Amino acid sequence: TLGVVGYGDIGRASAKLAKAYGMKVLGVKRKVAEDEYCDEMYGMDGLDKVVAESDYILMSLPLTEHTRGVISKEVLGNCKPSAVVINVGRGPIIDEDALIE
Repeated sequence: TLGVVGYGDIGRASAKLAKAYGMKVLGVKRKVAEDEYCDEMYGMDGLDKVVAESDYILMSLPLTEHTRGVISKEVLGNCKPSAVVINVGRGPIIDEDALIE
């Protein structure tokens, strides 16, 4: 399962590739809308659910005052221990100290 956090152009293109490989895709975006490449779409309130279910978590968020540190220690604690976090967005969206722990 691929969780795409930030389902804009980059997130959608990644979801399209994941679907081609037969993966289940979960998306998170501010304005929830159905998409042909996403099996389930959530608002930011569904972030914990998406990271808990995902084997791969693709971060493609822009850096704003609302996204800085959005991937916190609490969110990372909800991830599977084997989850792979891929950040193609801006670094400060992830609390790096929490990620290292």
